[in-house]
Amino acid sequence: MQIAIAEDARSAGPLRLYADDPDPRVRARAARALGRVGEAADIALLATLAKDPEREVAVEALFAIGLVGVRDAAPAVAALGASSDAAIRAAAVEALGRSSDDADAAVCAQLLGDADARVRGAAALAVGRLAGERFAGKRTLGEEGVAALVDALAKAAAAERDADARWREVYALASLRSEKARRALLIAATDGQPLVRLFAVRGLGRLPDGDELRGRLAERAGDPDDRVAAEAAVAIARHPSKATGDAIVKQLDRPAAFVRRAAARAMGGFASEQAAVDHALAKAKADASASVAAEAAASRARAGFPDAAEWIAEALDDDRALVREKAAAEAASLPDAEKAEALALRGLQDRAYTVAAAAAGSLAKLKDASKARELAYRALKHPRGLVRENAAGALEELSKREGPVPFDDVEKLLFAAVNSRGDDLAESRASIVAALETVETARRARAPSVAGKPERADEVTALAATAFIELAADSDPTVQAKLRSLARAIAVGFEAAGGGAPPAQIPGVNAPRFARDPRVRVKTSRGAFEATLFSDDAPVHVENFLRLAAAKHYDRTPFHRVEINFVVQGGDHLGDGTGARAAWGGCLRDEINRRPFVRGTLGMPKSDVADSGGCQIFAMHVPAPHLDGRYTAFGQVDRGVEVLDALEVGDRIESVEVIDDGR
Repeated sequence: MQIAIAEDARSAGPLRLYADDPDPRVRARAARALGRVGEAADIALLATLAKDPEREVAVEALFAIGLVGVRDAAPAVAALGASSDAAIRAAAVEALGRSSDDADAAVCAQLLGDADARVRGAAALAVGRLAGERFAGKRTLGEEGVAALVDALAKAAAAERDADARWREVYALASLRSEKARRALLIAATDGQPLVRLFAVRGLGRLPDGDELRGRLAERAGDPDDRVAAEAAVAIARHPSKATGDAIVKQLDRPAAFVRRAAARAMGGFASEQAAVDHALAKAKADASASVAAEAAASRARAGFPDAAEWIAEALDDDRALVREKAAAEAASLPDAEKAEALALRGLQDRAYTVAAAAAGSLAKLKDASKARELAYRALKHPRGLVRENAAGALEELSKREGPVPFDDVEKLLFAAVNSRGDDLAESRASIVAALETVETARRARAPSVAGKPERADEVTALAATAFIELAADSDPTVQAKLRSLARAIAVGFEAAGGGAPPAQIPGVNAPRFARDPRVRVKTSRGAFEATLFSDDAPVHVENFLRLAAAKHYDRTPFHRVEINFVVQGGDHLGDGTGARAAWGGCLRDEINRRPFVRGTLGMPKSDVADSGGCQIFAMHVPAPHLDGRYTAFGQVDRGVEVLDALEVGDRIESVEVIDDGR
C-alpha cells in the first residue's frame, strides 16, 4: 500500500526503504516503482537489486534501469548478460538496448546467438533500438559498425527456428534502414510466417529503389495475409512503377477494407506513373467504404493529377464527413493558388468540425503566407479545440518559412491559449502554447534589434506574463510542461500555481483491491472482442477503465484513429482524440510495465509528456516494439481480435460490458 502511494506521488524517498525488505515481492514492487519515478540517483540501488538472488526482483530492477537510464549502470547490466538464467539475460539485454550509447549495440549483438529464443528476440530488438530508427542519443556508429550489426541480424534470422524471435530479428533489420540489409530483407519477404514477411516488406519500402525490390513488393501486394498485403501497398507508394501500380490496383478487389484503403492511399505516390493508377482511383472513389473512398481525391491531389482540384471540390460536397475531411487536408496543397485558397476556405466552413480541423491543419501549404495566416487566425476562434490546435500548428509551420514572423502570430496565439478554457480543451491549450514557443523563437531570431533586444520582445514578455497568471492554475501536466518550456524560451518568470489533480483511485489504497484480473467485452459496430485487464501491472489504469465503463462513458464513442498495421484508437467523449479525462478527473500517471505491445494489446494514449493519460484506449493491429517501455499496456484482447482489423474511422464502441470485475 505504501509503495503504491509513494509511486503515485512520484516520491522515491519512501520507496528506497523497501529495497532490502525480506519479502522478495516487496523488493520487486519497489524496483518497479523506482523505475516509474525515474530518479537518476537510484541507478546504483537498482543495480544492486539487479543482482538479487530472486529472479523476479532482478528482472524488475533491470527493467527499471532501462526506464531511468542505463548509461551509468551499463557495465553491471552487460555483465548480467552472462547469467545462467535466461530470463535475466533477456532482461539485461533489453535494458542495455535503452542505452543512449549506440556502441552498446555490439554487446547486445553477442546475445543473438544465445541458446534461448527469448534472449535472441530481446537482443534483436535491443540492437534495433540502439542502431536503428528508435535511436536516442548521439550517433557514434560508422558504416562498418552498422554493417557488422546488419550481418549479425541477417545471420540470426536465417538460422532462426523460433517464429517469435525471427520476426523480432527482421523487425530490427528493417529498423536499421541500411542498404546492406537489402538481400536479407528480400529473402525474409518470402518467409512462411506473416509477421516476418510484414516487417521485411516494411524494411524494403524504406530502401532505395530497384527492380528486384519492386518485384518483391508487387508479389507481396498479392499476399494471402491481408496485413502483409496492406504493408506492401504502403511500401509501394515509395516505389511507383507500372508493375507495382498493377499490383495495388488488384488490391481494390480484396474483401478487407483496410487493404483497399492502403491501396488507394498508395496511389498518391504515383506522380511519375499516373497512367498506372488513373482509372483505379475512380473505382476507389466509388468504394462502399468511406475510408477507401476518402483516399481517392486526396491521392489524386498528392500525385499531381491535372484534374485534382475538381476531385477535391467534388469530395468536399460528399455526404460523408470522412471523405470531406481527407479532401480538406489536401486542398491547400493544390498548385493553383486561387483554387487552393477557395477550397481550403470551404473546408474551414464545413458543418463538421473535423473537416474544418483538417483544413486548418493544412493551411501552411498555401503559397500565400499572408492568406494562410488570415485563415489560421480565423480558425483559432473556432469553438472546437481540435480546429484551434491545428490552426496553431499551421502558424508554427509558417514560422519556419524564410522572412519575418508577424507579431500578430504571437498575439493571436496567446489570446487563443487563454481562451481555451476547461478540461476538454487541455490538449488544445498545450498545443497552442507549444506553437507559441516555436513562433516567438523564430520571430525574435529574425526581428530587428532595438536597444540590444529583438523588436517587441518586452511587449511579448508582458503579454505572456499576463497570460501566465491565468494559465499557471492549470493542473494538466502537458500544459504545465509546455508553459515551463515557453517561459524558459522567452525569459518569463513562471511558477505553477496548480490547483492539483484529483487523487487517483488506487486499488488497495482508496479503492478495493483486485483478487484476479478483470475481464471485459467491448461491443463495437463491427462486432465484439473480449480482453483481460492487467490488474497487477497497471492497477490504476484498470480501475480507471472499469469506472469509465460502469459510467457508460464509452457507449457510442467513435474510433477516431485507425492506422494501418499499427493501432485503432477511440473512447474519447469528444470524438476526435483531444479528450483525456480520467474517471475521477485530471490525468493518469503512467504505469509503464514489462508487457510488450503485441497484436491485441490495449494501451493508454498520452501526449509527449509523461503522466498524461485519461479516458481513451488503443489496441494493436500488429506488434509495435517501439512502444514497449514507453506507454502503459493495461490489457490484452484474447477473443475476437479479428474485429480490430475490421474497424474503420467513424465506427463506434457501442458499449463496454464488465464480465468479471476481478473482485
